[in-house]
Amino acid sequence: MNRVIHSRRTTQGGFTFIELVVVIILIGLLSAVALPRFLKVTDEAQLSSLQGVSGGLATAVAMSHAQWIADGNSSPAPTDASNKTQVNMDGVIIYMNENGWPANTDSAAESSINGQSDDECLQVWNNVLQSAPPATTLTDQRPSNRYFVSVETIGGNIYCRYEMIINSTESAIPTHYIDYRVSTGEVIPRFPNQ
Repeated sequence: MNRVIHSRRTTQGGFTFIELVVVIILIGLLSAVALPRFLKVTDEAQLSSLQGVSGGLATAVAMSHAQWIADGNSSPAPTDASNKTQVNMDGVIIYMNENGWPANTDSAAESSINGQSDDECLQVWNNVLQSAPPATTLTDQRPSNRYFVSVETIGGNIYCRYEMIINSTESAIPTHYIDYRVSTGEVIPRFPNQ
């Protein structure tokens, strides 16, 4: 008996180098087209979030002022720690500045416009907003919070600045933030290309 031995050639499956290069080029082209669209969606989401929080803050500040007026107060109101005006907003005591705008929640602190501190701005944020986004006044806590709070003086006016933390490094330059002008109650969202 003759045995016939057939040799089978096995073909290995896989991609050639050229096929891999073509796939990498296609992925690069798709990324170049999709990335700008993704970044635009991210920017739009950040702007929408900032505008929503800004609207909530403006409403809360206006409601506090309206309560101050309804309670029979008028400008200039006393601001020293032992004799300052207050409003009760859902069980939270908010101390008002001389013009009747929220200044702080600390019963031992004075509440004048010129005495506004970072901590007092944070008190306003945490107590006039319902479900306020996490915020801090400490630069080393930026990575674990959504907003960074500081006092800014612009053109002689005092503002509480609520910066949306997009870059969590301590030396980040703010690009998206809300300014609360403590003398007038004006709440202004600020963002790039505005």
